[in-house]
Amino acid sequence: TPPQESLHWKKINQSLVDHDCNDNVEVDDNSLRAVDAGKRVDDAGSHNGHGCCNTKKNTIQLNDNGPMNIYSHEELTTQFQNDVKSLSTKSAHDDVVDPKKIEQDYLKVAIWNFVVGYCEALSTHKDSTRRYSLFPVPFRALCQLVLEEFLPLLNDAKQKSASVATSNSTNNSTKNGSSAQLRHRQAVQTIANIIWKRAQNKKCGTLMQDELHANSLYTCLCGDVDGKSLDCFGAASLVVVGMNLSALGNSCLTLSEDHAYESHSKQLNDGETKDAVIVRGTCEVAIPGNTKTAQSKRGREISETFSSQNQSSTQRKKLDAITAETSWLYMAKNPVICENAGMVLAAMIGNVNCDVEKQKLKTGEEKMPVVSGPLYKLKRDLLWVLHDAGFMKKIPFALIELGDCEEHMSSERGMEWIDVTGLVQGAKCDSNNGNEGGKIAVLRNEKLFMDAIHISRKLYDDSQAYPYLYAGHYHKDAGRDDPTQEYRLVESLRFYSEASRVASKYQYDSRDCMQLMKHMCTVASLIYRDILMHPFSNISSTSSAGTITSSTTSVCGSDEVVTTAQNTGNPSEGDTAASSSSSGTIENNNDKSNNKQPRKWQLQKNAITAITWLLSFYDSLFHWEEREGQSFVEILGLRHKHSFAKMLGTFDLDSRRGAVETMLDGSNNNTTDKRIQAVTENQLQYFQNPRSQRLVKDSLLIQALLKEKVIVKELDMAIPSNELGRVRKRRRQ
Repeated sequence: TPPQESLHWKKINQSLVDHDCNDNVEVDDNSLRAVDAGKRVDDAGSHNGHGCCNTKKNTIQLNDNGPMNIYSHEELTTQFQNDVKSLSTKSAHDDVVDPKKIEQDYLKVAIWNFVVGYCEALSTHKDSTRRYSLFPVPFRALCQLVLEEFLPLLNDAKQKSASVATSNSTNNSTKNGSSAQLRHRQAVQTIANIIWKRAQNKKCGTLMQDELHANSLYTCLCGDVDGKSLDCFGAASLVVVGMNLSALGNSCLTLSEDHAYESHSKQLNDGETKDAVIVRGTCEVAIPGNTKTAQSKRGREISETFSSQNQSSTQRKKLDAITAETSWLYMAKNPVICENAGMVLAAMIGNVNCDVEKQKLKTGEEKMPVVSGPLYKLKRDLLWVLHDAGFMKKIPFALIELGDCEEHMSSERGMEWIDVTGLVQGAKCDSNNGNEGGKIAVLRNEKLFMDAIHISRKLYDDSQAYPYLYAGHYHKDAGRDDPTQEYRLVESLRFYSEASRVASKYQYDSRDCMQLMKHMCTVASLIYRDILMHPFSNISSTSSAGTITSSTTSVCGSDEVVTTAQNTGNPSEGDTAASSSSSGTIENNNDKSNNKQPRKWQLQKNAITAITWLLSFYDSLFHWEEREGQSFVEILGLRHKHSFAKMLGTFDLDSRRGAVETMLDGSNNNTTDKRIQAVTENQLQYFQNPRSQRLVKDSLLIQALLKEKVIVKELDMAIPSNELGRVRKRRRQ
């Protein structure tokens, strides 16, 4: 359906008409009347910047012109590319950066966040009658709304912040730190409060993670159309954009794998020199609601989140057990810091959610989330623009999101062979799978996941689990239906085990690690359903080396539903049902496996190696519990539908014996510090030297694996005592 019939189009036009009436701004023949009629208009007119009217309220204007309407994907991508080229690559706190340049850059970020948010809202509604085509995009009208609705909010915030700072200066109020820090936190708090007040707000008790498609400036200003509020990422990103647009100090969007907040280099006070050590301060802003309590918590240092001050004794015990240095939600002080506008824009585009809200498509026994094909394509191509401009080289999340887009809606670029010899340490070269002349080559799509893992290890102390999870999904989808790609299933298990290893590094807290635990449960489900089990009918699609195939992707056009393969061509422009997530959350399919049987492995060495990595996956979870001294991993329960015994019981006894012997051999310390991944069966490596006491030689679990039928009892899974003579801790079932 054309977007002109949508409530979003009408909302945009009505808002601008209201502004014109209120501000007494004349609307000429090349203005919104032409936009509303869907006609092409000349770019010339009485508009400045991207066609935005000059008003007395706004002092910031864009320097370049943009089209009135954008009528195609190619036009939109070209306009985006032109704007990205103008963005500075320097950090916001760099002394040589022109403040006016920072304002211009972040204004472009705000506009593109608004435009893409509009596209997301158009194409992802749960009601199919309220999903529309993306084009034409009323580009100039969207730009105008940013200047006439968002900038006035920031002007108000700036005035309030200045008033509070003057009042505190008069009262000499520096209880919470230095005067410079206090002013910065007050500015962050003021902007955050105004943004939350402007956005739609849900009823008390509604969790932010329950909100979908709520991460953009468009949601903030026009969320009333679909009843959307803001999520954590949306709030934090808009505060950072607002701080930089208002010239209220350097402000950086700071990301963990499941959280976002503001950070800044602490400003110098009187008497301090520039030689002083630069220390980053942080501000929590993603606190929903407009109560005085919620407003007062914004702008605080994140360490105060873990403070036991003013907490009850029960809460104090939980909060004292975890700090910012040990928290997964804050990535143990190894977050991704978006140092400039381009990095913020890359994070925003990577966070676009292409899933059609709360929709499921049933194909046989499987249910898959439906996604917007046009939005997927737009997200993919915009991320490539940012990738080429260098704004994604420090953001693993953006790289894996681009890889996910290429996996489910491939482009010619994603299917190119790329030399990765330098990333695969000590791997043997092979003339197959694109490896020629002693070089190791993979599809560019696959290399995106490799790059994300490499960056996470190099820059962030290997603190991220998501790059491993996405790489695991990629190999799982590639190998589950193609016998010639069986080695990819082994690689998938290795990547999943690496994700559990990263998870086990963190201090456990039920709230802090809630999403991480959900991902481990999802991984267990995927391992059992797609790797360990196989349909009774052994019909599978055979592909050339490196070609990704999948029988679980469906393309929904206007009149039909068909089954298609992944990465063998571009899906249609309609809604697409994909087997993996496209927006920072890990895939979550709930189909049953009643029509499947244990997989018959083509090569026993693959089965043996797969078992070692499956044991590695469990080993890290076992070790995590043992270090914490408590049982908390849901999938380790005896009655869990994907229990240890059920998973390992899918392999025959000979394979299990071979895996146990290999794992406990100890002759080769098979470290994973430098390995990225294997490309053929000849490069597969196996897991050795478990850390868990429950998987040491002659342990009860190892003995259970060496029997014809794997039977695990409650005592076998109990956490071993660290004290001599103390009774083993039984699991809570």
